[in-house]
Amino acid sequence: MTPLGTVLFIAGFSKVLCICDRNNGPVGEPECVRLNGYNGKQWATCLTDDYIQSNSFGTIKCEDRQTKYCYYQCMVELHGMNDGLVTQDCSCNELTKHNISIQTDLPSWCLSPSLDDCRWIGECLQKRYRCTGYLGKSDAMEFTQKVCQAYSFHYQRFSLEGGKWLNGVRKCLQSKLVPFLRPWMKATCNTINLRALQSQYQCLNVPGIGLPSICNTTSEDLWSLFWTLHEIMEDNAINYYSLFNLLTAILSCEKHMYKPDTLELMKYQVNQKRFFSNKFEPTEYDKYDISKKVTKFISREMKWQETGISCYAFVEGLPVQTMTNNVIWNVTIIITSKSKYDFNDQKFVPQNLSEEVRQILERIQRKDIPNTTNRLTFEYFYVCESFNCSQPLKSEEIYNQKTSAESIATAVTYLAYVGGIVILIIIAGVAIKRFKKKNRLSQNRNQTNFFVITRVKI
Repeated sequence: MTPLGTVLFIAGFSKVLCICDRNNGPVGEPECVRLNGYNGKQWATCLTDDYIQSNSFGTIKCEDRQTKYCYYQCMVELHGMNDGLVTQDCSCNELTKHNISIQTDLPSWCLSPSLDDCRWIGECLQKRYRCTGYLGKSDAMEFTQKVCQAYSFHYQRFSLEGGKWLNGVRKCLQSKLVPFLRPWMKATCNTINLRALQSQYQCLNVPGIGLPSICNTTSEDLWSLFWTLHEIMEDNAINYYSLFNLLTAILSCEKHMYKPDTLELMKYQVNQKRFFSNKFEPTEYDKYDISKKVTKFISREMKWQETGISCYAFVEGLPVQTMTNNVIWNVTIIITSKSKYDFNDQKFVPQNLSEEVRQILERIQRKDIPNTTNRLTFEYFYVCESFNCSQPLKSEEIYNQKTSAESIATAVTYLAYVGGIVILIIIAGVAIKRFKKKNRLSQNRNQTNFFVITRVKI
């Protein structure tokens, strides 16, 4: 098959067969057609020229430029292919043509949406498939809807390039799901979730032709989107995978691997006790489950919900099963001040995350944080300067590191002694006492994000 993007005509656009009424449609009307370049018949749907252009990011238009409606073939809408073998999900014949019924309980705009209307998920797709409550509130559809709303509600807070990228992402995510409203599509909630999850990485990386990629978007924009979504989405496995897809897309760019001043990183090893001697075969759900347990436990112990700190944990790599049948996980935790990145937050003030990390370390070393409820034991603690953690800062270094504030206080004390200015000695002494207690991990006192990696045993 030839990719659609390479099949261009003199006008710069691929052609779409125009058969349905150019002025009246009707929108959503299906037809079984045979088109040049394809090996077999396929479904085509009468849709608006506006939708076709939006769905293809301007690369496809109705052949007749005076028309409002034309047929849009399934192989292009569903797979982006302009020729080749017709796949089973698009294939039709004279028998199947008479065995489909048009969806009449949906408004016509649902079948040919503008892709920038955030009502489409709730009023169209969910109404057709009733997936609310299936393995969570709305599953992967919720992520699509929340991304759309993040742009609609907060577009003025993103940079120019970030806004273009996010607008493209929301249209791309929705366009991947619109074909499920075609009358020949027989989908389940699980099918929709799978397609939504599979399309996320592609849409997040390069949402469309001529649009900025995720690597051309600022870290500020990306972390703002991540934490804003994190705070408003339901806590379930599908949403966890969706956020992890966003995080993976962010970290696919080399420039986003480095820690900005507003980001801190921590890593743990967590030991979770098991009572069974069988070989442990981890699933994606197991990764979500251990991440959720670690997040909830530490957040509760540190009272982060009350102080305005948000955290997200994820598992790196495969766990290791010990001789005693426990399982050791490498867990990464990212924490942030809600006031910095969460666009929905209106009440919290910035927090000193370096001090929070120090308190976690102290409690782990005092064994104040073993999670006996979930049989978790926290071991090996690292603080990282980048997401690849090439030079981790170990616990003893965190305690022994001399901060810039403490060094300044010491210098002032020395100068005061030399000059005989007793009052400065007193001031410096007070400063030393104060900053020793808060021995900071970096020069930026108001660091906002902290990345923690933990090893967990099961």
